[in-house]
Amino acid sequence: MSGKETNYSPDQATAVRTWGDNLLVAAAAGSGKTFTLIERILHNIREGRCRIDELMVATFTNAAAAEMRTRIEKKLAVEAAGDPAMAAQLVRLPGASISTLHAFCQALVRQNFAALDVDPRFRLGSEQEMALLKDRVVTDLFEAEYEAGNPDFLQFVWQYGDDRGDESLHAIVLRLHELARSQADPESWLASLADDFAPAPAESLTALPWYEEIRGEARRTLLRVRDCLTYLMAQAPKLDCDAYVPAFENDAAQIDDLLARLNKEPYDELRQAFLSVSFQNQKAVKGVDEATKKFFQKLRDNEVKKGIKRLQADYFAATEAEVRQDLLAAAPVMRAVTGLTRLFSEAFQQAKKKKSVLDFNDLEHFALRLLKDDEFARTLRTRYREVMVDEYQDTNGVQEAILQRLANGHNLFTVGDIKQSIYRFRMADPNLFRQKQAACLAAKPAGKLVSLTENYRSRPGILAAVNFLFSQVMTAPEMEIGYGPSEALYAKGVFPETTGPDFAPAPVEVALLEENADAPAVEDDEGEEGLSGFAAEAAWIAGRLRDLYDSRVQVFDKDAEAYRPVRWRDMAVLLRAVRGKAQILLEALQARGIPAYATVDAGYFEEIEVKRML
Repeated sequence: MSGKETNYSPDQATAVRTWGDNLLVAAAAGSGKTFTLIERILHNIREGRCRIDELMVATFTNAAAAEMRTRIEKKLAVEAAGDPAMAAQLVRLPGASISTLHAFCQALVRQNFAALDVDPRFRLGSEQEMALLKDRVVTDLFEAEYEAGNPDFLQFVWQYGDDRGDESLHAIVLRLHELARSQADPESWLASLADDFAPAPAESLTALPWYEEIRGEARRTLLRVRDCLTYLMAQAPKLDCDAYVPAFENDAAQIDDLLARLNKEPYDELRQAFLSVSFQNQKAVKGVDEATKKFFQKLRDNEVKKGIKRLQADYFAATEAEVRQDLLAAAPVMRAVTGLTRLFSEAFQQAKKKKSVLDFNDLEHFALRLLKDDEFARTLRTRYREVMVDEYQDTNGVQEAILQRLANGHNLFTVGDIKQSIYRFRMADPNLFRQKQAACLAAKPAGKLVSLTENYRSRPGILAAVNFLFSQVMTAPEMEIGYGPSEALYAKGVFPETTGPDFAPAPVEVALLEENADAPAVEDDEGEEGLSGFAAEAAWIAGRLRDLYDSRVQVFDKDAEAYRPVRWRDMAVLLRAVRGKAQILLEALQARGIPAYATVDAGYFEEIEVKRML
């Protein structure tokens, strides 16, 4: 090991030093993901495997790219003082490809505008500008379709529209366009949607793509019902209601039978099994109070019976022949929707071209078009000795296609954490990460998997609470992934002892604020009316932060490597959504003398006056 290298954990060492194979690093929160990525870059440079400008490094944000470049520059500067080779790398750093994937694609498009028939002076449109342009294009498209009087289009309007306007129909087309543009081949993807509504005569209903969704929902419901019955059977003897157990056992036997049939029965036979479920009456029990009787009855009715009845009504009401007829009847409407989406995409592209403006999806698809040329892709593969991707869990289908064309089959280094995937609403596809992770575990030629689960950021008390909470709520298949020992966080951070007050006695607090909607408003000591709803939560948060600050709780400053009293900038309040709450919270904080600001995304075009004008 080079004397310049840090002592790594065994897993970090594998991630840093492995060469000549695709590598997927599943890096949990606080595991030193960025540190490991930077150390890998420096290690490969020291080993003479590549120059800094022979790496393609893609980050998720511009800020992350800038931070990574700065950290690499600082480390190179230290080593360059006594090493001419590292000094040469420092000189090459400004030309290194360390950027977001969109910035990388933008550079490709600008360098090859002629091959793409793109105005070399193009600019990137803002989110608000693109939203306005989409609205204009889809409105014009619908007006043209009304004038043409296409029967399938009119059927689509009749079935899915309402008497308040076409906004809901516009939303369907815009959503489909957005989904299609996240695919490597939007046209083929749209065509496949319509094809699924016209199954071949010999094609079973169970072979259609959404049947797996139906089966998955049925399995989740049945497992939930089965868990409830297990609980009921355990509670009945404890509450002297043994007579209820036979009915619960009969329910459980039927649920077990349905679970066994799910994966092997043809649809009609499975349907008949669901419709044949019957529930025995609970035997009368003497000497048991009404509250206990209602407890068992209500739980069985709401969780068991309603769960089965919902599956019967939603998924197994019709025979396979009836479902097939419904699909065929819907096929023309589906063709109309996908056709409208294609027309919209074409018109939207033309509208952007007239304005010499592109959006982020354009950058990706234009870059992929260039990379589909084998000679062009071969040139870039020769240039980049390794392709490195941060936050891989938030990539989509077209981005994955770009990466596969850039890599040579054994030089793709990806790092991420599927538990931290938060951009599915922006068409990120975390299944790409999960599928690659599963392939690596199955020893398929997808590459090697390294899991970083040691947390260097947080104290054991914090991690224990996180592990406890998510091991309860993050379960497969309901949450798509589980939270077991391989997903848990293990404390490895070192924090010196402190003599002052700190967070050790209660690293995690849960505050439950009770609210009685029927209670009259009361006045506090200053004559103010009592608070309710989020205002009460905001007041409590402000009071708790004020108490922490005034008590001079000690926090460890990693830059100063010493303890100091907590400061306002050490505190943050996270909300599920800021709209309608940020201002209330800000006022509560300011009332307690706490300096604060909120990040609100509403912007100019969201103001009600502007929206009315538009």
